[in-house]
Amino acid sequence: MKRSPAFADHGIKTWLARAVIKQKKNFVAALMRLVVSCDPFI
Repeated sequence: MKRSPAFADHGIKTWLARAVIKQKKNFVAALMRLVVSCDPFI
């Protein structure tokens, strides 16, 4: 059951990239909520 290192590395990178993108979306959404709740001009 030995996988090639390149394949495993690619899988980890893909998973990391997805996690980062998801986090970024959540972060942006939270940031927008914060801005809207704090800014009286919006």
